[in-house]
Amino acid sequence: MTFRGHRGWLLVMQFLTMAGPFCRTCGLDAFRRMTVPTAWAGWWGMISPLFTVYALVVNASARSKVAALGMPEAYTEPSKPLLPKRVSRLEGLGFILPVVLIAGIMMIRDRENPANAVAGDCVRNRNESNAWIDEDADIEILDCSDRRATYRVLAHMPGPDRPNACYSHPEASAKVYSKSFILCLETLPGRRRS
Repeated sequence: MTFRGHRGWLLVMQFLTMAGPFCRTCGLDAFRRMTVPTAWAGWWGMISPLFTVYALVVNASARSKVAALGMPEAYTEPSKPLLPKRVSRLEGLGFILPVVLIAGIMMIRDRENPANAVAGDCVRNRNESNAWIDEDADIEILDCSDRRATYRVLAHMPGPDRPNACYSHPEASAKVYSKSFILCLETLPGRRRS
């Protein structure tokens, strides 16, 4: 049975192993000794998240095997003090922080995707043309207070372009479409096209 650990610091990485036959009590302690520091310090290298996820998965598998063992019959006091069974709140951040960080990045990237623009969002077309219909649009979702925002989304419709898609919005001054969505846009007052 082997428990693994990983620490990553920008360009430097440290790989740790704790091997041996473990009884249930010592195996669970070895799991905590390797997993908690890995969850806290394993994410900070360039490719360390890959090794950290691997170490956490391997340790979870090894822990399930150790936890299935019975209590030792002739229990003796361990030579090293065991870590507390519960992970402290600060150490628990090592598990939660990367998940929150990854989820935040995904939400931000997902929010910037023009396919997710909804009515009321403000946008700008980085490939602005003077055409009313723009199939080569490069839409960027912006805050409405941003001076670069030139349009407000009136409607977001699924599907490929349809000739009369924006007719129900007579105030629409532009239509942007792709294979999966159509945006009906109105020019914001006092804003010039870039």
